[in-house]
Amino acid sequence: MIVDKEYVKKHARIDDDIEDDVLDLYLESAEETVLNLMNRTLEDIYDEYGKVPAPIKHAVCILTAHSYTHREPSSIQQLNNVPYSVDALLKNYMIL
Repeated sequence: MIVDKEYVKKHARIDDDIEDDVLDLYLESAEETVLNLMNRTLEDIYDEYGKVPAPIKHAVCILTAHSYTHREPSSIQQLNNVPYSVDALLKNYMIL
């Protein structure tokens, strides 16, 4: 586990235990996505850094909170990537 669920709740301002199972799904998905983007395993990160660096934790929080807030992939608005967000946080940890 990269980030504790209670920490994600604080980040996303989720006050209670409603929909914990949904949050678990989003958190697991965000963690797998981050590891895949970096082309790394959690064990590899611990071996190299001795802990999970803060930017990696931050990226997981961003993705989890976004999935929790925006549960459907469609929008009537034009969607744009947030510059210097998840990609920027993970760039230094990626194995190409």
